[in-house]
Amino acid sequence: MRRASGFTLLEVLIAATIGVVLVTSAGELLVSARDWQRSEQAYSRGNDQARLLRSLLGRALRSAGDPGCHWDYRRNLTQTPVYTPQPPVGNPTDVATPSHSDALVIHHLRPLTQAMLPSAPSRGADLVIDREHALAFGQPVVLAADAGATCVVFYQAGYDSHTLYRGPGAADNPAGGALNRVPEGGYWPFAGRVTLYVPERTVFYVDDSVAGESKSLFRKRLSANNRREELLVGVKALQTRYALRRTGDHGVDDWVGAAAVSDWHAVVGVRIQATLTPRPSAPANSMRSVEITQALRNGWR
Repeated sequence: MRRASGFTLLEVLIAATIGVVLVTSAGELLVSARDWQRSEQAYSRGNDQARLLRSLLGRALRSAGDPGCHWDYRRNLTQTPVYTPQPPVGNPTDVATPSHSDALVIHHLRPLTQAMLPSAPSRGADLVIDREHALAFGQPVVLAADAGATCVVFYQAGYDSHTLYRGPGAADNPAGGALNRVPEGGYWPFAGRVTLYVPERTVFYVDDSVAGESKSLFRKRLSANNRREELLVGVKALQTRYALRRTGDHGVDDWVGAAAVSDWHAVVGVRIQATLTPRPSAPANSMRSVEITQALRNGWR
């Protein structure tokens, strides 16, 4: 008698079991591959965030306290009041920022423009340059020679946009009184290429992102009318500590928070601890911490 062709029930069950195992294994491999890809993307995104954060804050901290030229080569002509540069970093309580994260306040002199003076050295109070300078009356300005070995601080004491007025300016001062003093030895001569610097203040802080899904690093600059600028999405928090030097030597006595700083000119370094998250819905274990430590230049007072 001929046997009927086909599979037995046992063979079908074995084949089905093998099929289920293969499909399950393939699914698990697919899920693992997708998780690995997401993990790699999050890691790469985190690296990009950290690199950009270091670049933004590191560059700003390196410029903190920039005097435009060496203080030993500078003459201060200002009067009523005498212009005193701000310390490289300032008190964050002096600026309006959200309270859930520390703020970093940086002062420096910002290059406004480069200009040319006549080739013959000018020793007068008024210096005519080859372009508009956009200085307001009474605004402090540092005028530096191209080589940086000579510079002068004064209040702009006139209104013409092509002229630098380093004279007293008493006749034009609505408040009365002289803006600048007349130097006993005469005005320093300037010729050729010069650079104009004006005071700048930049504030970095963390707030809700514009999209509202996470936190971001923001910036406010005095030169941009303190407009709120979103720089980097995914910065969850900033913590700042300041290195103090009280003993007069070159060592650091302590790292403290802003509330413990009584003299901001005594701050010689800044340490920033930033918490980053690669995406709004990222799990807690995907967050990373970035630390930036920078010594400050404190030679401009």
